[in-house]
Amino acid sequence: MTLLGKISAYDYYRALEKLTDDCGRFQFKNRYRSFQRTARQYRHLKMLKRGGKGNNKKIDVSKTQAGELALLCPACPQVGVNLPVTWEDVSEDKNEDYDPGLGTGWAYMVEDEPYCSYLKDRTSEAEMSSCSGLAALDHANSRNARGNYASSGVALGCCARHKMIQPNGVGDLQKGERYCNVDWVVASLLRYHSHKLKICLSYDICCQYCRKFIDRIGALPLHVRPAAIHCFLFVIPKLHIYGHKLSCQLAYSLNLTPGVGRTDGEGIERNWAGQGPIATSMTEMGPGSRHDTLDDHWANWNWRKILGLGSLLTRRWKLTKTWLAKQQHAFDILNRNQASQVPVWKKMVEDFEADSSKLNPYAPPTSTITIQTVREELAREYESRLKMSGSPDQDLAPSGPGEFILLALEMEERQRQLREDARVKLSRPTSRQAANLLDKWVKLRRLLVSATENPVQPENVPLYLPSQLSEAQVKSCPGPDLSVIEAWLRNAQCSESLDKMRNQLLIKWRLRTYKGLHARHQEKLRRSNTLLNLNESKIRLHSQRYLDAWSALRVLSLRTGTTLSWRELKRSDIRCMEDPEDGAVGNSRKTRTMQTTAERAEVVTGSGDQLGDRDLSIDDDFEQGTDEDETPAEALKRWQQKRDKIVKQTGEGKRVVSWIWVAGDGGGYASDDVLHNSPCIEWAKTYARLN
Repeated sequence: MTLLGKISAYDYYRALEKLTDDCGRFQFKNRYRSFQRTARQYRHLKMLKRGGKGNNKKIDVSKTQAGELALLCPACPQVGVNLPVTWEDVSEDKNEDYDPGLGTGWAYMVEDEPYCSYLKDRTSEAEMSSCSGLAALDHANSRNARGNYASSGVALGCCARHKMIQPNGVGDLQKGERYCNVDWVVASLLRYHSHKLKICLSYDICCQYCRKFIDRIGALPLHVRPAAIHCFLFVIPKLHIYGHKLSCQLAYSLNLTPGVGRTDGEGIERNWAGQGPIATSMTEMGPGSRHDTLDDHWANWNWRKILGLGSLLTRRWKLTKTWLAKQQHAFDILNRNQASQVPVWKKMVEDFEADSSKLNPYAPPTSTITIQTVREELAREYESRLKMSGSPDQDLAPSGPGEFILLALEMEERQRQLREDARVKLSRPTSRQAANLLDKWVKLRRLLVSATENPVQPENVPLYLPSQLSEAQVKSCPGPDLSVIEAWLRNAQCSESLDKMRNQLLIKWRLRTYKGLHARHQEKLRRSNTLLNLNESKIRLHSQRYLDAWSALRVLSLRTGTTLSWRELKRSDIRCMEDPEDGAVGNSRKTRTMQTTAERAEVVTGSGDQLGDRDLSIDDDFEQGTDEDETPAEALKRWQQKRDKIVKQTGEGKRVVSWIWVAGDGGGYASDDVLHNSPCIEWAKTYARLN
């Protein structure tokens, strides 16, 4: 009671008295002092007994050494007790002998001894990433660089379709996800699959891992090396692929790979979510216990997957029937509309699937005239001019007039961006938006505006490019003709701006489609409108860049008497290839919206105007919403005016595709190959979804 309750000797003695006579009818002789001496002697004898000294007749109790009766920690290293006397000479891997796995290599973990022997010769490998979306790969090689842990994780192989862990498909990682670890795991699990089958390997860094894959597999020991590899496809999981470059997304997409169905490749991440909670307890385990524990948990994982496989396949079969009919219907429509081109497109897809070096039918076209290409051409021309002049100070020569014009165009771009930011954010800016805008304003002002009493706004400072100067002023400038250099760069600006604007218009069409089909209630509508407004801001920025470049080219062409091939961009030209008013679904949806609004406005205004059955959807202004200060009557009147305008122009025979979708490099009409590329990409993707 003293040890657990921490009561004093007096309280204990008084408790004994009360237990003997609680009413106090008897008078006991005071034995308190005797009890204290007895308790003290008992503690001392108990300590001697626990220390092995109480009953030892050979060694006198008085010869007990200092600290000899203290209880030692059994877990702390004690030489001769729980630590061998020769512990300094024991190798570092001796832990394997003291904690061996009871069945390592019999289930999911790879065989330990040959695996570790193979890794000993692969200590200096380093895999560098050339993909801009794979910065994590460079950090993975430095993980656990000091060797603080025997294992920094595991490399695991599972069935990408059904998420079953593969036999001998798990191996320890010592220092990040090195190729040598993953190679061994992949080769080990391939032994349980026929080499005549087509193998599809899904890995989040497949664009790097597939390089020299055959050479690395061929360097593995014979007992783990696959007998043969008939056909091997490399893909990237659908979520991870968006962190890669566009070239990787086109080459390793599961959506464009034949034979994979709706596999997303992210099943291994779901396994990590299921097994993650056991990681804390495994940090204190030895290697054998850890391997046995992992095998047990993965056996349970596979068993649960087997039990639910029937319902999973049934559910997928029902979804397949539903979506097959939808995809077949969409594919049939495309085939009817593009009947003359379908055989050519189909052959392109088949040729690409047979040989990936052929033309990729899924790759969007890119402009051949860009700022970068013109910049490189100007640099080469300037370098050759220096060599021809024979100047001895070529290394000390300035960057050239091309770099000067490029710097001016960069300043112009900053001004344009600042004006757009001010236009969007100054209406109702948040504190953070206002601070960011002020920061941009100050930085640009430092570059362009000197400190005067009445400084000009930095976004309005003239840059005095050749197109902004008179012809006499340009001719007075020494050196090469700056007007020609600006014309080259302005042509590239027009080409790039059109490309980027077309991309943003495609995104706008997708956003509007998503909003119409899925956005319901205030929160989702607000988010959709935010995305649409951001997209609209980018479209305005690219269109304004094109207009600035076009205006400069018009001035320069008038001076030289040349013909300007680029067309003027009007607001009516900035529209999607297929506006929502061209779709029957959009027509009915917008008609119902306008009719409902008209009915509400009638209640407020008392007017009897109703929308007719032929009311169609309206243009971009309607999609962006109405003014908050606009009354229902004003909104009804504005929408009726737009309805009347659309009714006059309705019909497929009067619909005209904007020239921006058929413009090629230099402003002229694009070639047939370029014009057919966008429908070809859409047809190829629909064909891939169907198959």
